[in-house]
Amino acid sequence: MPSLFFKQKEKKTDFEHNENELCKSETVYINPRLIFSNPTAVRTSFDEGQMLCLADSIRNHGMLVPLSVRVAEGGKYELINGERRLRAAKLIGLNKVPCVVKNCCDSLSALYFLMENLSANQLNYFEIADCMQRLMKKYSYTKCMLAQQLSMSQSTIGNYLKLLDFLPSERDVLIKNNFSQRQARAILRLSPEKRDECIEYVASRRLNGFQTELYIDNLFSIEAAMRFHTFEEISDYNEIVDNVSIEQSESASKNKFILKDLKLFYNSIDNAVQLLKSAGIEIYSSRDETDSAIKLNIEIRKKSDSAVK
Repeated sequence: MPSLFFKQKEKKTDFEHNENELCKSETVYINPRLIFSNPTAVRTSFDEGQMLCLADSIRNHGMLVPLSVRVAEGGKYELINGERRLRAAKLIGLNKVPCVVKNCCDSLSALYFLMENLSANQLNYFEIADCMQRLMKKYSYTKCMLAQQLSMSQSTIGNYLKLLDFLPSERDVLIKNNFSQRQARAILRLSPEKRDECIEYVASRRLNGFQTELYIDNLFSIEAAMRFHTFEEISDYNEIVDNVSIEQSESASKNKFILKDLKLFYNSIDNAVQLLKSAGIEIYSSRDETDSAIKLNIEIRKKSDSAVK
């Protein structure tokens, strides 16, 4: 007896596409003048010198990697990936270029553009973040969907999106000075009014990712200490942070950070004591210095009035 209940066939969304449909493609030769840029492309300017080198290479050896396109209206094609190669081909006046024609919709075209550029490492971290944000706003992708399709964790997607909090002018300076994503994320911890000074400091001293994080951690420590001390007692930010030096060991590749000046350490201890006092805890501290050592004494009174050192 046939079942009285029938399971309704679920309609696949653009996101839940059949991978075989995305991979359906054929290689054809197309006039580059019939190909227009991907509307989701985030890069609009290209280094002129690099473009000339690429154009010269294509002129001498041909286009070794085909463009990825999809069919558009009016006998034209929309570029999915290969903006630099397309521009170079137009620059030297080629009449036809090899193209792989993909069968995909708008949202998958935008996703495929990001996937190919990620695999080719052709976008900087701000451009990647812009692509992700456009996919989420225009095509309703979620962090979970992007993470699944791009083989990333949701926290990685979130870290990219946080970078969009930088002002356009700040982004330009970071990219121009070859700041890594790790450095950018560290600088983003600072308030907007303090970022410019930090960026200039890190760039002028050519700090790496770890050194940048250490520098910013010290800034926060100094700010905390300044709540209980005057500016003259704490000294200048950079004066204290400059006391952190790096010695490269010949026998090991790791950098050893040595704190030459103990001001920052003392201020951290004083800050902790003040915090406990403000919480109503009876605490006393003192510092004894001799020719050979510095002795720090901290005494916290119990309710029974007995001291614990």
